[in-house]
Amino acid sequence: MYGSVNIGEEQRRIDAKILSATAKHMSDAKWRALFVVLRDAGAGPVRWKFVRDDRVFLQPIPNERGLLADRLGDVMPSPYSPFREIEWLEVPMEQSNLFSRLRSTEKEFPWCGSAQGLRVVAYEW
Repeated sequence: MYGSVNIGEEQRRIDAKILSATAKHMSDAKWRALFVVLRDAGAGPVRWKFVRDDRVFLQPIPNERGLLADRLGDVMPSPYSPFREIEWLEVPMEQSNLFSRLRSTEKEFPWCGSAQGLRVVAYEW
């Protein structure tokens, strides 16, 4: 059981939420590329928000071994979670010295500013 809901039901709810998105901006390959860009830029801990959770986590960028083809590996904030369940990832304002470098990388990501930092948003609702 996952809380008071079984895992199959929880996954069905996550899938339904993702299907309800009006736009999807990130793929597994784009998530993996973003993590490389963030590591190469020297980003510190970032904020993570998952589709299935109202909480926001502050955790470091996983190293290459912590990333599988379509999901996180055995790393926090959510071991073995599929990339598609990441709603957004945010570089905190305290790391604003990285913002221009992150926005000007060869790869394009759906960056948007927020009051707390620079955010990559995976879905529009």
